[in-house]
Amino acid sequence: ALRTNLTLATLSYKISTSLLQWTHAPRMLLSTNPGSYAQAMVDFLAHPSDMTEQIKGLSPNEMAGRGDNLDRDIRAVLKGDPGIQRSVARVGNVSIKYTDHILSFPLWLSVYRDALKEHAGLDEDRAQYLATHAADSAVRLGLGSGAPKDLPPIMRNNDVAKILTMFYSFHNGIYGQVRDIGHQFGQNRNVGKLTYGLALSTLVPAVLGGLVSGNGPKDDENKGLWAAKRALLFGADTIPVLRDAASAIDSDGDVKNPLINVLSKGTK
Repeated sequence: ALRTNLTLATLSYKISTSLLQWTHAPRMLLSTNPGSYAQAMVDFLAHPSDMTEQIKGLSPNEMAGRGDNLDRDIRAVLKGDPGIQRSVARVGNVSIKYTDHILSFPLWLSVYRDALKEHAGLDEDRAQYLATHAADSAVRLGLGSGAPKDLPPIMRNNDVAKILTMFYSFHNGIYGQVRDIGHQFGQNRNVGKLTYGLALSTLVPAVLGGLVSGNGPKDDENKGLWAAKRALLFGADTIPVLRDAASAIDSDGDVKNPLINVLSKGTK
């Protein structure tokens, strides 16, 4: 109960959460190109309701329930019994849900269209299946997912593991994306592609996230070293337990774990 309430308060009712979602937009470019995404965004905004229903129909396993599957703990409350807690979760989830909606649905559409062109030589059903699979994967890795099928064992084993993985749904997606980049480098040994991928998945979001949340470089701090430190520690955020150690390094010993903060402030 404590974990769930902390998640609702920290994730759903903080403006910075929605702002931070925008800072991860560059990661989407690992799955598509700016031209395709821009065209998909234009088409989506021209007819948002129709495009939303069309995409949900094409992707029943990912996009149909996308808005309620962004975080493990919030999803559990939304699926639970009616009551004050579920109403609080539904209201708090609105900003996160619609911010993600504006980003994820055009991304899905962009990757889907690109994949259909790539598989134009196949029969229609097969091409559509491959395109849907590629688009679903792009959304999960590019913007994260807290759906049951996307949770690693450590996020669903027991309550202790769940406490250690609060707010991990999104970073689990980053872990998967970085892991894919590493696998691709192992196959093609393309240093340029590796650098580009890591820059979009860790460096840019880390720097933008620090600036948006008010944790930018200090006046007397070297901006290059600050950016490098943020990128390295951001990579550690994708691994449970290690991310708490990284937050302590980043904030001179203070662990930025909501549960630990509540306990320490209660003790004080």
